[in-house]
This record gives sequence, C-alpha cells and structure tokens, in this order.
Amino acid sequence: MGAQRFEKSTWSLEALLPAHEGAELEERRTELEKQVSALEDARDRLSPEMSSEAFLELMGLAESIRTIGARLTGYARLWFAEDTQSQEALVFLGRMEQLATEVQNRLLFFELWWKGLDEDAAQRLLAESGDYAYYLKTLRRFKPYTLSESEEKIINLKDVNG
Repeated sequence: MGAQRFEKSTWSLEALLPAHEGAELEERRTELEKQVSALEDARDRLSPEMSSEAFLELMGLAESIRTIGARLTGYARLWFAEDTQSQEALVFLGRMEQLATEVQNRLLFFELWWKGLDEDAAQRLLAESGDYAYYLKTLRRFKPYTLSESEEKIINLKDVNG
C-alpha cells in the first residue's frame, strides 16, 4: 500500500460575493446602508403597543441586514482563511469586520428595546413572531447581563480592535 496523494484544491467564494472589489460589493454595501437607515428611522415607532405586523416588518428588515452582513464578513473570513499570508485579504477582513461592528452599534437600540420590554408586551409580540421566536427568546435571556447602549457600543468596538 502506497502513500495517499492529495491534490491542492481551492473553493469558490462567488456564491457569497463575485469579487472583493467592484460594483457588486458596492451594491451590497449600498443596500446594507439603505436597510440600516430604514431600521434606524423606525426607532421612534418602537413601543410596547406596536402591532405585531409592524414588529414583524422590522424583524424582517433586521434579518435582511444580518444576512447581507454575514455574506460580506463570511466572504472576508473565508478569503483570509484561504491564504493567511495575503495582506489584501487581511485588510479586506478588517474593513468588513469594522463595517459589521458599525452596523451592530447603529442597530443596538433595537435589541435593547426588545430586552427592555415588559413581559406582557414581549409575550404578545413573541406569540406572533414565528421563525424569529428562538432568536427573540435568546435575546431576552441576556437581559440581566445587558449594559447601557453606550457601554455595549464600547464593548463591540473593543471586540473588533482587541
């Protein structure tokens, strides 16, 4: 029995993003910014009495934002994992992680609002939340350990910068 031979192979990241620069990347970043701004604009409409339909609309927007962000950071992490010596991949990874942290900090108010809701309002919205229920329940479990918005933002920045 001889030694096994392994061939070097590489994966394609095109399903996440066709390239790390160019029109497609800018389109994703523009769409991300548009959606983040839309959720920020909804801040004044957050209330314990809001309809479940309005709440689910905001949850859908938050999910879309997370999906775009995950694709961008996922691409960056996999590209860097492919070649950890690539300075270009490392710089891109840093840019995408910084972008993700900025988005997270801009939308932190939404998670904090959810965690701060009284139990009756939270249960009413949770009963209508469908696929979002597990995520929402998980957020509420961390309520006792949640800091103020400014403190949470500092922690998020520290996590990226070390």
